[in-house]
Amino acid sequence: MEDDRAKLLRVIFWRPSRWERDLLDIEEGGPADGSRFLEEAYTWEPAESIWDSVEKADTDRLRELLVDGFSPDRPVEEREIQAFRSVLEQIERIVAEGRAEWKDCQQTDESGDVNLRANLLLSFLHHLTWVCDVFADVPGISITVR
Repeated sequence: MEDDRAKLLRVIFWRPSRWERDLLDIEEGGPADGSRFLEEAYTWEPAESIWDSVEKADTDRLRELLVDGFSPDRPVEEREIQAFRSVLEQIERIVAEGRAEWKDCQQTDESGDVNLRANLLLSFLHHLTWVCDVFADVPGISITVR
């Protein structure tokens, strides 16, 4: 059974829409400006909750930085990849200072009898650092976290 807490986090990388045809903006009465619209380039939901591996103070701070800082209602300019990288640097500090713990995770060994251990925050950091590297040179990338 899947852990419901893991569903609380979804990271989406957006890029400016690339329409293949012109659309009408009925509010403006002319052609729609495609640069105002975004399309998903990459979506990731961690299999497990990262919040379980850090203390409450760090959890509260990370929620503020990630969920509030990259909320879909914030302007695109505030959700650019460089701003996201600065949050990843703060996560890296938490890990480097030993404030992220290793925990039993849902993944098991081949026999299914033993749960594997993981540093979920470190795994989160590695994955999203890689995704940022992949999209680093794509113009107009923005990020939302829910």
